[in-house]
Amino acid sequence: QFLYFIEILVSSPSMRRAQVLRQQVASTNPQWGRHRVTPLDEGIALDQRTLKGKTLFITGASRGIGLAIALRAARDGANIVVAAKTDAENPKLPGTIFSAAKEIEAAGGKALPVKVDVRD
Repeated sequence: QFLYFIEILVSSPSMRRAQVLRQQVASTNPQWGRHRVTPLDEGIALDQRTLKGKTLFITGASRGIGLAIALRAARDGANIVVAAKTDAENPKLPGTIFSAAKEIEAAGGKALPVKVDVRD
């Protein structure tokens, strides 16, 4: 599932990197690679896959990589649950679940900010 999601996010120049990632995972665990990885060369074009109308629960989506993934998915029409440990802004790290939700909605998606600690 994770690698499938990576494939959706990659742009044309990065397709080779996604293929390398798939091969690395498949080589470390052939069973997983054989059943879960969906290679590009199976005839499924990236533009035929869509996140439109799908709901993604993204932890750490208030900033950094999580926010970048959420924004990309929002541009593809996904609904995003913005999950993070806190709803307060960190002085060293800008952004909250609420500011991320506004950015996601501006990018074309729907967002639900949720304060949650997945470590519990």
